[in-house]
Amino acid sequence: MTEAPEALRALALGALAHPRDAAVVYRPVHAPDGRTVDFTYELLNAPAERMLGVSGARGRTVGEVLVDAAPPVLERCRTVLGTGRPWWGLVQLHSAEDPRWDGRWYEWHLVPVEDRLVGRFRDVTAEREAAAAATASAHLARAIVEHAADVVQIYDAQGYTTYASPAMERILGWDGEEVVGMHYRDLIDAEFHAFGDEAFAAALADPPDTVREIDVYVVHKDGSRRWAEARLSNQLHDPAIRGVLVNWRDVTGQRRMREDLEHQALHDPLTALPNRRLFDDHLALALAHTARTGEPVAVVFVDLDHFKLVNDTFGHPVGDRLLVETADRLRRVLRPGDTVARFGGDEFVLLLQDLHRSMDIATVLRRVMDAVTGARTVDGHDLHVSVSVGASVCAGTRGAAVTGDQLLSEADTAMYEAKRRGRNRFQVFSSQLRTDIEHRMRTESGLRRALAGDELTVLYQPVLDLPSGAVSGAEALLRWDDPAGRRIGPDEFLGVAEETGLIVDIGAGVLRAACARGAQWDAAGLPLTVAVNLSARELVAPGLVAGVVAALDASGLDPRRLELEITETTVLADLPAARRTLEALREMGIGIALDDFGTGYSSLTWLQQLPADTVKLDRSFITHLCRSAQDEAIVSAVITLAHALGLRVVGEGVETAQQLQVLRRLGCDHAQGFHLGRPLAADDLTALLHA
Repeated sequence: MTEAPEALRALALGALAHPRDAAVVYRPVHAPDGRTVDFTYELLNAPAERMLGVSGARGRTVGEVLVDAAPPVLERCRTVLGTGRPWWGLVQLHSAEDPRWDGRWYEWHLVPVEDRLVGRFRDVTAEREAAAAATASAHLARAIVEHAADVVQIYDAQGYTTYASPAMERILGWDGEEVVGMHYRDLIDAEFHAFGDEAFAAALADPPDTVREIDVYVVHKDGSRRWAEARLSNQLHDPAIRGVLVNWRDVTGQRRMREDLEHQALHDPLTALPNRRLFDDHLALALAHTARTGEPVAVVFVDLDHFKLVNDTFGHPVGDRLLVETADRLRRVLRPGDTVARFGGDEFVLLLQDLHRSMDIATVLRRVMDAVTGARTVDGHDLHVSVSVGASVCAGTRGAAVTGDQLLSEADTAMYEAKRRGRNRFQVFSSQLRTDIEHRMRTESGLRRALAGDELTVLYQPVLDLPSGAVSGAEALLRWDDPAGRRIGPDEFLGVAEETGLIVDIGAGVLRAACARGAQWDAAGLPLTVAVNLSARELVAPGLVAGVVAALDASGLDPRRLELEITETTVLADLPAARRTLEALREMGIGIALDDFGTGYSSLTWLQQLPADTVKLDRSFITHLCRSAQDEAIVSAVITLAHALGLRVVGEGVETAQQLQVLRRLGCDHAQGFHLGRPLAADDLTALLHA
């Protein structure tokens, strides 16, 4: 350096003194023809020594040190030396022989001084890679934003849009550039402006990076509305954003699906009426209101009569259509504040609120029945629709004590009571109804015990042959001797036995006992005809004929000594099936008697339609026989008609000698009643006949 010019010395010393950057002084190496073929490291500072990684680089050439990585360095040095102008830039080295140089980036300053070059350089590979990664990340982030299904927006602190991603146009029809400068209120439905203001203010007040989620109606460019699920994040601190970052997606489809699922969870799929779950919610609110105000509320069960028959006859599509039409009629008859629900099958439930204390619940129920009963044509099929209705009313202080389940149970109980009483009617629950039902339940329980034990007794009432005056038969009559020592008449328990189906087992037991006793009388020289009553349940029971045959076989009784009594109402449910059963029994030689004649719907027609041998006049005609010329005329006409048809006639309920005298005068064949003999135990009747 002592031979170098002063300017070179000063520049070199300044560069070489830099504590971090590498600095060198290059001296050109010329070929014999004057070409510059290389450069020698004339001076190097410590950072340059470390960077080059070569001990004693001073005096060695660039080609010797950098080997195959030297060409770009030599090319740049020759250019600067030739032009005489300083240069600054980036150089990337490549080397197949030395991995230290391969792919490295250097920031390089070259300054020509006389015939030397002063160079300063530093390795910027890490910075370049970081910058490249940042750039790639930025490109990726932008690509994600621009191609994302979600909309990305940035609002400044005043709520004006500074950026909107391309998804904005796809979802709301607004071009991203159009949205810039628009306030968030311009993009949400007016109904949600106050809510939007509150959410935006809260986002501004949130700590940085806090995320706030909201659901809001946004407005499409065409004016339609969409549900959006938005996430707001305060990014005012981020210099790249400086605002509130909003990511939102169109969730209209999901929202509708969720609403549909919620509707399905709370509504009947066939009629779209509320189901039990939703009805229970409404009922709980109504009872809470009643507890506070004392205003009445009523629960009403409406059940279609014989709906199964509609399904079985015309098919389930017709049944479904009938249910839908019934639901529509119930909707129309109710007030806006009332609820009609479907619990399943053919069962509808009404919740009647805001009933005035003076409002007669019976009037309301009649209006409901009038709305849904009557003739209808469903899918070309003519139907007559009737309903059984049960109601329970809660009012006053009872509202604080009663539960929804209790009210529903009471209404359901009342509805079944309406069915029990013949259908096509309504019944309001009452404490007396509860008492009656509890009595029937106790009766049923007692009957089951009686069947299992020895509490049922068969008595026999003698039947008198009027021409001869002799006892010609006996009617088997059931009594129940309960554990308390009471003898209970059939009027108190046969209705329950019929409803529960217990009558089938009870009747079978009576039939076996009567056949056995008849056989004993026959063997004792007392050829009596034994009469046994058949209920409607017994008549349609599939094993009736087989059971009769079994009882006759077990006892040995001649079938001609057995008479089975039926009533007109017994055969109403299925006349063809009843006729077939009765004809089968009659072909066996068993007698068929039409009991309680005159109390049914069209008694004279039954004489033609049923295979009967005997007509038993109802006691109601016999009671007034001696006091009413009209009743005497009716009895006379019936006896005459029956004889013309080849039927015997029995007068029931004979309680006076005068009644017996009139029946003899009118030509009646047989009679029975307290005047002739009360029901007796079999042994007592046997003793009476032998006396």
